[in-house]
Amino acid sequence: MCHVGTFSQLGVKSGLKDIARVLEMPFEISNNISKSIDKIIDVPPQPTFKDYDKLKDSDIQREKDEWKIFDDLEQNNKELFRIARNFEGLKRGFGVHASAHLVMPEAITNVFPTRVDSTTGVTVTLYPGTLIEELGGVSKI
Repeated sequence: MCHVGTFSQLGVKSGLKDIARVLEMPFEISNNISKSIDKIIDVPPQPTFKDYDKLKDSDIQREKDEWKIFDDLEQNNKELFRIARNFEGLKRGFGVHASAHLVMPEAITNVFPTRVDSTTGVTVTLYPGTLIEELGGVSKI
């Protein structure tokens, strides 16, 4: 038996903030970029760069105006956005699902990669529950 792992990914805002920190940009600049992005409402929850780019070709003027806000931010911070676009979707951090466990009739490490969580010392899959199920494993919650 082992716990099921979880992970977070770099999204648009988290990627921009992380990259800005690495580039040693002042916090106020990255925070203002983030706040400006928050004002763009015509995108789905957890939007990707593609979601913002789609606003450009919209038939709705409000969405075109929102794309202009995003594009202005990008044009004024070209290097930041270039790097963040390349890092979007990368795994940012690993965690442990609060209640999901994987139980198998053989050693889990024969089938799935695992790690030992440094905080709790428990064995955790490197795959999230959805991927475990796609590969034929069954996670119990």
